[in-house]
Amino acid sequence: MSLKKLFEAILILVCFFLTFCFLYLGIEKIMPGPCDKPIEYSIGELDSQFGMSKEEFLADIKQAEAEWEGASGMNLFDYSDKGEMKINLIYDYRQKATDKLSSINDTIESGNSAYQQVKANYDQQSVQYNSIRDNIDSLSSSYSKNLAAYNQKVSAWNSGDHSSTKEYNSLVAQKKELDSNLSEINSLNSQANSLVSSLNALSKQLNSLSQSLNSSVTNYNQVNGSLDDEFEEGEFMYSNGKKVINIYQFENNKKLVRVLTHELGHSLGMDHTSDPEDIMYGLNIGDSEDVSKNDLTELSRACSQKTSSVFMSNIKKILGIN
Repeated sequence: MSLKKLFEAILILVCFFLTFCFLYLGIEKIMPGPCDKPIEYSIGELDSQFGMSKEEFLADIKQAEAEWEGASGMNLFDYSDKGEMKINLIYDYRQKATDKLSSINDTIESGNSAYQQVKANYDQQSVQYNSIRDNIDSLSSSYSKNLAAYNQKVSAWNSGDHSSTKEYNSLVAQKKELDSNLSEINSLNSQANSLVSSLNALSKQLNSLSQSLNSSVTNYNQVNGSLDDEFEEGEFMYSNGKKVINIYQFENNKKLVRVLTHELGHSLGMDHTSDPEDIMYGLNIGDSEDVSKNDLTELSRACSQKTSSVFMSNIKKILGIN
């Protein structure tokens, strides 16, 4: 038999075999649709140091699950108490550092708020002090001129015949006005001295707050600088046929849902994308909580790849190939 006829015979046998498989087993068992079977998951380790209950954590996971299922229109995940894929919340140096940074940041914000309040008070009193000093300078200059004029008139009066009642009454009136002006100047000086004392106290308080703020900022930078450039918030692992998602760190609930959505994407076989706003971007820095167009494209690729893998796996099982 020639090689050509042998090849044709093998091809015919393969066609008969595949036809038998499709008819006997059903096409859906050999070629399942994209991501046809949902991944069953359960909650594994849940460290109490996060201060989160199982119900709260599950609600966040379901929110992350809904992101993919709502955008794709597919049932990709199912929760079960016995679900094979474990999702763990593990407290280690990463969340500890995040908590410390958050605490320092709260201290900085509180200290900055106190500093700003004291600074506003200091600025207000400085403006008030400068206004009083300007008023004192103006009144003092006028008082000095009026006092000199008054003294000249008194000297002339003393050297005269003291017979003019009108001139005497004018001198008395001028003296009262001068005394009133001097009293006002003294009162303003008293206010200015009081403001100087207050400003000195506020200045010391500002210096103390400033030193405290600088110390907190330095501490924040030291802790933040000790972290890796790529702070690994979570990871998906597949080992010995077992799927596991570990979550290590998050700043707030929004970030937690994003990292859960990201790791669920990896569990479907998705790779990282290039846009920082994508859920599947390598770092959790985006603000959007929604699955993007790029994310859906990557999901489609992963599901198609999964379909091919399942198909080949089923064919190998049928043929008895390991």
